[in-house]
This record gives sequence, structure tokens and C-alpha cells, in this order.
Amino acid sequence: MSGPQALSLDVSYPFGTDLYGIPERINSFNLKDTDTLGEPYRLYNTDHFDDTYPQHTLYGSIPMVQSRLDQDSFTTGFFWANSSDSFVDIITQPSTRSVHWMSESGALEFYILPAGTPQMFAYKQFLLTGQMPMPPLFSLGYHQCRWNYMTELETLEVSENMKKHQIPCDAIWLDIEYTQDKKYFTVDNQTFGMAAKMLDKLVQDGRKLVTIIDPHIKKDEDYFVYKELMEKKLIILDSSGERPYEGWCWPRQSVWVDFMNPVAREYLSSLYVQRPAVVDKGQIEANYIFSDPNVHIWNDMNEPACFDPFEKSMAKSNLHNFGESQQIEHRDVHNLYGLYNTMATYDGLLKRTGGTDRPFILTRSFFAGSQKYAAMWSGDCRADYAHFNLGIPILLQSSICGLTFIGSDVPGFFNDPPSDEFVVRTYQIGSLFPFFRAHAHHDAKRREPWTFGPDICDKIRASIQLRYKLLPYLYTAFYQSHLMGEPIMRPMWYSFPTAAGANSIETQFMLGDSILACPILTPESAKVQVFAPQEANWYNFFTQKIIEQSDSNFINLEITLDTFGLLLKEGSIIPTFSNSMDHVRSTEDLRDGKSKYDLHVYPRKQDGWARGYLYIDDGKTLAYKEQGEYILVRFDANSKTQEVQHHIIHFGIPSLNKERFFETFINQVFFI
Repeated sequence: MSGPQALSLDVSYPFGTDLYGIPERINSFNLKDTDTLGEPYRLYNTDHFDDTYPQHTLYGSIPMVQSRLDQDSFTTGFFWANSSDSFVDIITQPSTRSVHWMSESGALEFYILPAGTPQMFAYKQFLLTGQMPMPPLFSLGYHQCRWNYMTELETLEVSENMKKHQIPCDAIWLDIEYTQDKKYFTVDNQTFGMAAKMLDKLVQDGRKLVTIIDPHIKKDEDYFVYKELMEKKLIILDSSGERPYEGWCWPRQSVWVDFMNPVAREYLSSLYVQRPAVVDKGQIEANYIFSDPNVHIWNDMNEPACFDPFEKSMAKSNLHNFGESQQIEHRDVHNLYGLYNTMATYDGLLKRTGGTDRPFILTRSFFAGSQKYAAMWSGDCRADYAHFNLGIPILLQSSICGLTFIGSDVPGFFNDPPSDEFVVRTYQIGSLFPFFRAHAHHDAKRREPWTFGPDICDKIRASIQLRYKLLPYLYTAFYQSHLMGEPIMRPMWYSFPTAAGANSIETQFMLGDSILACPILTPESAKVQVFAPQEANWYNFFTQKIIEQSDSNFINLEITLDTFGLLLKEGSIIPTFSNSMDHVRSTEDLRDGKSKYDLHVYPRKQDGWARGYLYIDDGKTLAYKEQGEYILVRFDANSKTQEVQHHIIHFGIPSLNKERFFETFINQVFFI
């Protein structure tokens, strides 16, 4: 059957239930009743970041809702397995809270996840939608991007300035202008005619290169990708089922890869494995850098975005070839397009190293299951306090729905930052997002850290160096997410489900088990109020002292421009790299035993006890998964006796001596 249809379902919850989920929305973390908002929530992936339509999802969507009562650990989930244009109405009635799901097409398929604790829900969701692989360690470092670094010289100057200013940086990014006339899998011979040598120099400096590859393909009979896709009939068709769908995007007149077609996915994957036999005239063979394992990929505009239609996407009546001789309308699979795009990219990056190295992909569009292939960022935010305040709620929406490798660009993509203070505040909190990237629009002023002057550069450097210092803790949190589906960036109710008021907190988060991050969201602030549940005592990261707490779940902290709300939960052991960060170029200077670890013990006030974990692998290959080559250790400490014991849970690196683990890996233990 073709054309619009309709299917719907009502789900009722007890009165007073708080609801969360259905990302990616530019409004509150907690789902509001739609009868007061004026329109239902809409799940339809589009290219917009406009708070004019706050109920409309942005670039990605996951039709998942979590429900919970205040001060109650019991959590349930509901997954509406539909990728078409969908609407969600939420209405509170005298005795219930009702959620009405409605979709334009597809089959009636849904899953109820009666989980118990938030942790159990995360695990059940992980079993349903898929496992996030361990990312390469470099992808947890600092990423520097701009639309656009216009030449290879400019790109290398950015890398050199990172060294000059002692700023660790793992990747330099190239936006669409590096291509020849917006033709992906080519480089501009005038501005990047020495692309291969540029890449070699970046690698010598310990960095990777990330290039953008979008799903729209320039209509050009001399463009090898266009010719191959047309000859093999691997593009999306219009409603006739005979003609290619043509639309307008960055290259102007374009066609779109039909990622629903497994043959099309295989073809796109092959472009990452080796240089094709036939490429565009004038393209230098050595400059085909896309099959180099040091080049990683940014899949943007994959909602799919088109500039000419009203909703900035393609016609719902377009047709995909879903396997042999089976056509399906775009309306049925619209929200899956970005997922299938990253699936093809992941497969290609995996194959180019013979299945040994971990791919890194950043995607803008997503659906349930995207965590299996890519990290996600929240799109084209503005550099202002209004959008800065929305950043954490938007990321938390995705984080609790299975997308745990997430971030938001600092200090914002559009416009110039309102002040130097704003820049510092965005770097402070951005350094604690699972994905950490600076980005800027081409109309914005240059905003690499050193462009703000020495004083502000020092403050930005401090945030970036803190990120690198904390990487062992963060990498261990990623392993928890990989193993059990736990969010890395967690709402307060996830960690403290019975704490009064936790359900309403949406502008701070727990990073893993032990770190509480609360940004400064208003200018010229001298204090910040932090929600810090009384069931634990808390240490101030900047003073390294325990905080005296009154009979309240809130703490008021005095701050300066160098400090913000960063607390550590008592009873924690935080592993860090022991190396000084002043001479660290990137994670290449830290991984594979190049740095030992320090343990920072934050004992419980009651009895002096603390516990923590450390996960170690090579940070690059799939040996952790295929051969079990990783180490997982639990540490238990007692501040009263000043003793630390370690318990090896897994030791899978045969070249190392298990009995000498502590001497091999641990540099110092600090009791706070």
C-alpha cells in the first residue's frame, strides 16, 4: 500500500507520572502536556535548529518514552517502533496521564520495557536497540572544526598553533569546502593539492583528520560517484519509480544515495576501502585520502536535508529499492535514513583495515540503534545564552534513549559569542560532554582558543587539559556504557532516583558514577546553586575539600571565571593520567602505556571507604572485543589506614605481568 495511512495507540500512566524521551527536541528534558503547549510533539527528522517549533524534533528522533514517579526508583519504558512521520500527544486527566501515539504509515509494533531501576531500563533498552562499541580513544579527545579551514596550509597552521599554545587536540576537521565543487570523495586541487602530505604531517603531530561526507551527490556527468550510482540504479527515485529524485543542496542540483538498498550501502562502503579504479579527471592518486585509516568521517545533512521543499527534506512519495524488486515509499523509512547512512560508513571504515581498527563517525541524524555506528552532536546551535541553556536538556533526552556518545559544539556554531566569559563557560562544560568539539560558521569570527587573547586562552587550555587528565575515568564510563548500556551523561534522577526534586533537574548532570557537572548559565555569576542530593556527601573539585551541607538537596557555591559547579561524590576513586598535560599533543602521547595512572581517593565521611574502577585497552583496535585484550580493575581504599587494594576482574593482555599490575600502571595515590 502506498500513500498516507494512519495508525495510533493510547498508553495510560498513573496520575503524577513524569515522562522523558522522544529526542531531539529544543525544549525541556521533562515532557510537558501538549494540550497546554498547543500542538503535539512531532518526530520527523529535518534540517532545522529553530526554537520557533519546540515540539518538532530536530535532526534525529527516537520514539521512546520513559516514565517515573518523583522519589521512586521504578522506571518503565515504551518504544514505538515506527520510522514514519509520527506525533505524540500527552494529556493529564483526573486519574491518569495519557500518551497518544500516531504515525502516518507502517505496522503497529511497540515494546513495553517494565524495568524497575533506571539502570535496569538502560540495560533492557540496550538489549533492544543495540550495543555501542568502544570508541577509539582519540575520539574522546578535543576536536577542532570550522566551516571551513580553506587550505591545507591553514589546516596545518591550526595544528601548529595547538602545539605552540600547549593545547592537546586529537583531530582537525574539514567541512564541505575541501571538496572539488562539493563532490564528496574528491579534494580541491587548488586548495588541497597536497592533501596526502598534509595528512602525513597531522599524523606526525599525533592527530587525525575528520572529513565531511554528505549523502547528496552532485549531478555531474563527469563525477565518478554520480556516474556509478546512476549506472547501478542506486539512488532514490521520485514517485514514478522510474526517474531519479533531484533536489537542491550544497552542490546545487543533486541526487541522493538510496541507503535502504543494500547494494548502495555496499558501494558507498567500498569508497572507504580503496581508491576506485576510475575517479574524476585531475584528481591526484595520492590525494585519495578517504581509505587512509587516519581519516575519519562526519556524516552531515543526513535527515536527509534538501533545500527546496517546505520542510527542507525530500518528498514522502519518493521511492527506495528495499532489496530485490521491492520498492518502499520514503514516508515509511524517513527517520531511518541517517541510521542507514552511518551503517554504510561504519562498514567501509571497518573493512579498510581488515576489521582491526575501530571506526569513528559523527552523525547529525539518528534513530534508535544509531549508537552501534556513530557519535552524535546536537547540530547547529547558536553562540548565545538562550541556546547554551538548552544544550544539556537536549543531550539528556538522547542520552537516556541509548545514544550515549553525544555532545554539543562549543562555543556555539552560529554568530559570534556575546563575551569572552561565555566562551570560557562553554568550554568548561563542553569539556565534560562525552563528545567534545569546537565548531564555527564561516560568517563567525575565528574562534580557536588562542584567538581570544592570552588570558582567555589560558582558561580554555585549563578546561581542555582537564578533559585529558580525566580521560581514564571517562574511558571507563564508556566501557560501562558499552557493557550495560548505561548513559555516560546522566540525569540526576538516574543516579539518585529517590531524591526529592531530582525529576525536575535538567541543567546539570552526572558524568559516570562519581562526577557532578553544573554549568554557569548566566553572565557575571558569583554563585551557582547545585542540586547535590543529601544521600551522599560531596567534594568541591576546585578546593578538594568536602562541602558542609545544610538540610537541603541544594548547595550554593561561590565561583570565579576559573571555577564552576564541579563536584565529586564521596566514596569514589577517580583514575587520571599522571602525565603533565603541558606537553601532551593528543591521546597518542598517553595511550599504550605512555602514561601511568594516578588514583584520587574521595573517601566517605562516615567510614573513610572509597571504590573505583579502571578500564584499559589499546585504545585503537577491536582486540578488546575479538581477543578479550583489555584490563578491568576494581580499587578499594580506606583513608583511615591509607591503604588501597586492587582486584583484577579481567586481565587479557598476555604481554603484561598480571602480578605486577600496580607497579606497572599506578604512579601515585592521593587521599583527599
